[in-house]
Amino acid sequence: FEAGADLAQALVLRRDGMGVVGRRNGLEAAFGAQFLLGADGPSSVIGRSIGLANQRFYVSLQYEVGIKKAEAWLAYYLTEELPGIAWFVPCGNTARIGVGLRRTHARHLKYWLNHFMARLVSDGHIYEGVLGATGGLLPVNGPLEKMQAEGVLLAGDAGGLSEPFCGGGVALAVMSGECAGGLISKAHETKLADVVAEYDDVVQIHLPHVPSFGLDDPEHMIDRLVCMAEWLPSEQLDI
Repeated sequence: FEAGADLAQALVLRRDGMGVVGRRNGLEAAFGAQFLLGADGPSSVIGRSIGLANQRFYVSLQYEVGIKKAEAWLAYYLTEELPGIAWFVPCGNTARIGVGLRRTHARHLKYWLNHFMARLVSDGHIYEGVLGATGGLLPVNGPLEKMQAEGVLLAGDAGGLSEPFCGGGVALAVMSGECAGGLISKAHETKLADVVAEYDDVVQIHLPHVPSFGLDDPEHMIDRLVCMAEWLPSEQLDI
């Protein structure tokens, strides 16, 4: 806000040129801009408006729970019993535990998460009881072949930039947004269209490889974890 940003909380209905039409409390309004960054989630309205959309999804459910002692490790689970993936991510005095399943198993999400939670309680890692819950779609097609068109850029889940092991899209959304901001800041030096066209290459260089995810290939998890470990110590983005 100090830099001049305006916040308008509304449901994005459609793209209208270099702007969007949103609805709030039954009222519609149009917002225009010099460039448009679509960061509106897995089923991005902005992405669909330029013919760029995620095609493959898993569904997820996650609990925040109390943790019995601070942990410095996180774990991903892929077993024959579970028709999907599960994760344990400690966050200080709490932990986020969740499961991701194919959409055909969506109705079983709560069952499998409760089953997973009971296992962690039995092992002495967490307290019984749920402090909060979140869930939604996880794009698992990997990054879109293109994340920009017609002067519009896509960030985070909208561009397929989501960590399919645990639905972790926040960091990738922030980093892809930083890539977009770095490019747009150069718009005074050259044509905006030329700057935006560089976005795909910049994202590929600065973000960790986010592959499409196959539950039928357990070795894929090992390869992905190695990739993440190699990338995590990298320096701050320099665009």
